[in-house]
Amino acid sequence: MTPELERQFCTIKFPTPPGVAVHIIELAQDPDIDIGKVAKAVSMDPALTIKILRIANSPLYVQRRRSENLRQALVVLGLNATLTLALSFTLVRSLRGQKAHGVDYPYYWRRVLIAAISARALGETLRQPQGEELFLAGLLQDVGMLALDQTMPELYRDTAQLQRDHRALAEFERKRVRADHAAIGGSLMNSWHLPERLHRAISTSHTLEQYRSALPEEIFNRCVALSGLVADLFVNETPQRDFAQTAQAAERSLGLDKPIFGQLLGTIGGLIPDTGALFETDLQAGTDPEQILEQARDILMLRNLQALRDMNVLKTAARNS
Repeated sequence: MTPELERQFCTIKFPTPPGVAVHIIELAQDPDIDIGKVAKAVSMDPALTIKILRIANSPLYVQRRRSENLRQALVVLGLNATLTLALSFTLVRSLRGQKAHGVDYPYYWRRVLIAAISARALGETLRQPQGEELFLAGLLQDVGMLALDQTMPELYRDTAQLQRDHRALAEFERKRVRADHAAIGGSLMNSWHLPERLHRAISTSHTLEQYRSALPEEIFNRCVALSGLVADLFVNETPQRDFAQTAQAAERSLGLDKPIFGQLLGTIGGLIPDTGALFETDLQAGTDPEQILEQARDILMLRNLQALRDMNVLKTAARNS
């Protein structure tokens, strides 16, 4: 990042995390954290309490017994997961309050929320334990765009189509400001004192490395980097959906073959309606989930019966939404 851009960031009024989010960040660093402290922090925000209850009872956390109160929800979710999800909700609410200059906000929020679902689903497929942190990293991977939009209001003017191709968008940003929004987002997360894992994954979210090791931190980064490409399959129009290339990227970076990738798409599609409701966003606007399913099946030439059966989750979600 250039010194000029750093000076600009010092003067803009880009939101710092709201008070409850700052408290949550502090709690997450407390080695003596307990359920009472977390419950008290979340209960400070009634709207947040409702969302935590809703997500504990959502398909993301299928439980036999319904959570009737906040403490039951905390038991279902776990303390660290609750803190991470609470941070997701509060940061989204704060960031959405900004006035858009050139960023296509409806498209932006659809993409990052589906990327968050995708990052979490990828982690679960690979049996990674940090599902909520992956969700948060996926959600915040493009936050640098919001910062740039506030710093340089003219930057994204007349770039609606460019915003649908993040590789080209990153090149555009590097030419204009000598840094892309991934690098800027990582720096911003560092200034907010979020865990190093998050700002490292956000900083490298435009770099999808090939599979080299099973180190958890490397898998975490690759899940976040791939999540944006998976989200593009759901939010872009038909000509811009490259199922074959994305499936190949999933296999090269995370070792996922086509049938498993097909199951993953079905899982993500099934979670879209509930996640959209939780974040009060229409994640299916302008898309036809059934058409996406058919395209994925035909292009990937999936013949595995179990994969096709699992992908029917997407059709069911489309009919019930």
